[in-house]
Amino acid sequence: MPGLVWLRRDLRRRDLPLLAEAAASDGSAAVVFVLDDRWARLSTARRAWLARNLLSLRASYEERLCLRFGDPAIVIGQVASEVAAACVHVSNESEPDGAMRDAAVRAALAEL
Repeated sequence: MPGLVWLRRDLRRRDLPLLAEAAASDGSAAVVFVLDDRWARLSTARRAWLARNLLSLRASYEERLCLRFGDPAIVIGQVASEVAAACVHVSNESEPDGAMRDAAVRAALAEL
């Protein structure tokens, strides 16, 4: 079963430790980036910058990077189920909003 890597701030491709951790069980890893409601509040320039970077990143993953819109507490569980992920790997979040979002995602995954 693959691991699922949930990308957020750290968009590195080459040396991202989460990728190796996620692929440890069977050599494969699914990768997702979720554009949540904060996306709409970004400036036009910031949305364009992020979109360009995500499209470039998706190309570096040979189009295997899954881009989704929605609430991460719902979307991460959906993607984990779709790919039959054994686990979800994510970098630590130190900001209060991010920590609250991560707690909601953990709770939703625990219910699965």
